Amino acid sequence: MLEATMSDPDGSMGRLASVQDELESMVECPVHFGVLVQPKSLPCGHVICLDCIRRWVEARRGILVCPECNNEQILPRGGVEELPNSYRLMKLCEYLGNLNIVASALEGDAQANTAAPPVMRCDDHVELPLDRICRDCRQPVCQECMRTQHAGHLCLDGSTFLRHMDRPLKKLQDQAKMKQREAERCLVELKKMKVQLNVSRESANSAIDHYVMRLMEKATQAGDSLKNQVEAMYHGKVRMLENQESSLDGIIYEIDGAVQSVHDQPGNLQQNLASLPPLVDDTSKRLKDVEKITVPSAPVVSSDIWVEMNEGIFDWFKPQGKKEIGQVVTSEVACPSECVVEIVSKRPTLPFEEVVVVLAINDGHGSQVNVQDINFISAEVVKANGNKVQQVFEMCGNGKFVTSFTPQSIGKYLLIVKAYNQKVKNSPLKILVKPRGKSTVDLKGHPTFSAIHDVLKVGDNYLVLDSDNVNMVDKEGRLVNKFVIKDKVFQPYAVACHNQAYYVTALKGKKVVKFSRTGLPLLEIGHGVLQAPTGIAVAKDGTIYVADDKKSCIYVFRSDGQLCHLLSGPGSDREQISHPWYIKFNTHGHLVVADCGNQRIQVFDPQSGKHLKSIYVDHNGRPLGCRGLDVDVNDNIFVTARQPGGGDQFECVKVYSPDGDLLGSFAESPAKKGLHFVRGINVVGGESKSTALVANGGTSSIKFYII
Repeated sequence: MLEATMSDPDGSMGRLASVQDELESMVECPVHFGVLVQPKSLPCGHVICLDCIRRWVEARRGILVCPECNNEQILPRGGVEELPNSYRLMKLCEYLGNLNIVASALEGDAQANTAAPPVMRCDDHVELPLDRICRDCRQPVCQECMRTQHAGHLCLDGSTFLRHMDRPLKKLQDQAKMKQREAERCLVELKKMKVQLNVSRESANSAIDHYVMRLMEKATQAGDSLKNQVEAMYHGKVRMLENQESSLDGIIYEIDGAVQSVHDQPGNLQQNLASLPPLVDDTSKRLKDVEKITVPSAPVVSSDIWVEMNEGIFDWFKPQGKKEIGQVVTSEVACPSECVVEIVSKRPTLPFEEVVVVLAINDGHGSQVNVQDINFISAEVVKANGNKVQQVFEMCGNGKFVTSFTPQSIGKYLLIVKAYNQKVKNSPLKILVKPRGKSTVDLKGHPTFSAIHDVLKVGDNYLVLDSDNVNMVDKEGRLVNKFVIKDKVFQPYAVACHNQAYYVTALKGKKVVKFSRTGLPLLEIGHGVLQAPTGIAVAKDGTIYVADDKKSCIYVFRSDGQLCHLLSGPGSDREQISHPWYIKFNTHGHLVVADCGNQRIQVFDPQSGKHLKSIYVDHNGRPLGCRGLDVDVNDNIFVTARQPGGGDQFECVKVYSPDGDLLGSFAESPAKKGLHFVRGINVVGGESKSTALVANGGTSSIKFYII
């Protein structure tokens, strides 16, 4: 590599070095990290030296795997020599060679004016310079060390080593910067939380002051009430004593009158002797009446005053439940952790049936609270398609509120209810709306179909794949068009539609045929690669994914039919598949696979190849083999399943939400109109009205089910 020196005043050598570095990176071999020699193009598009790719294939026992993308490629029959040459890169390499000659000349002139740097010698071989760096051991080596101690290691010159290490260093640098940004974001969040915590503290203190004020008001009211009781009791007792005092005054006056009458008798005797006998009798009677008077020995009223204390006042000082900072709960306020939301009906929900939900408002002890204002309650329904709808609760008495909604399609719905912006018990409430699965009609061919494998609705017609033909029929089963098949052994298995073209897998023909909308063959794909092609799916960009039952993998082809790479592989691990049947894409671009051999549904990200989800299929604990598969507009997964084995085995259609929740099953056999050797399925229609078309191989008919 040419480097600028102090003898390069105009910077021409530095600019030449920059151009040289950029060109070398463009024509660098991914095997020996040097300039390409006789560059060969692989089917994946990457370019390797002829000699490097020859040794690469020999080391892998004749299998061509790209050193760049690590994907298996198709090796020509004549070997790596028959791989196409990359003529443009070859000319670029020649130009770079000429540039190196010029660079060497300039470097020689520069070295003539610059003192040569000291040469580092090998400790073990002092006569040899250290002119290479071992990439594996990360240490400088000489030519002899390369042959002995570092045999088999990749030894590079200094500039190549730096260029080779630039990528991982840059990656580590980017990761460090990303971690730094993450720490900075976390710091910002912590500062926000600190501010929010301070606000919460102020809010809590304000709420406590308000609560204490209310406690004081209650205590003052209770004290006033008790004082009023004391005053009432006091005045009542005083009135009783005053009445008793008045009665005693009357008694004293009456006795005094009787005694005074005795003192008046002598004067009366001198005035009139005739009146003496009656006077004595009257006085005697009055004195006898005085003897009958009972004088109380003590007041009839006690001097004690007491009151009945109201124990309910102390309930105000009891804790009513623990809440987060900023909220103080009393017996009159709803407690989110104790409020409960639940569905009235416990039976499974069907589309277009009203779902009634009740919310019980409770305090911190779980006791119901009668509230008039419910502005502190918020609710929303997350529909099967992800859309959100706000819900309003209405009062129904006894501290309870009610709301309802009507699902328009099958799937998983979530009801999220919050009180004071906190989720209540059972929230989010999961509501699974199951498919109806009502059987309507059977479509039979005229002429009769033979062992139907797959079906696809096209406008008002149906594209039907049986064991021999690909036929377009009308709703009565009458033949509209017959696709042209040149092979004697073909056996169409599955079909996918993309840009008004039909892609059909040929199980025995071991290939995929692309047909025009009128049924004419346009392209053959995978010949010589596929062994038993079953399911097929085409991505939005035209990339073709084909399941191979025999090889237990999924081949990926470009839109022109060239093989790109493999997705997944044989096995029972979470990211592997075994005997895949049908495959489909969901609305997120994820590939859904009927993993028949492992009795499960697999979901992959086709861009990264990452495994996303496994859904195991069973009925009452019995594993079922996954056969036909389709995905509706809300990404619900429909799979036709059959218990392994021959003869009359249990079969049905299972329906799962995108998250893997079982929504229900229908068309269960044995039944009078059940399934027999079920295969492909096609779900048609929109969100509120959909129908499942099921290929029933045993009866050679298409069965229709209202979802």
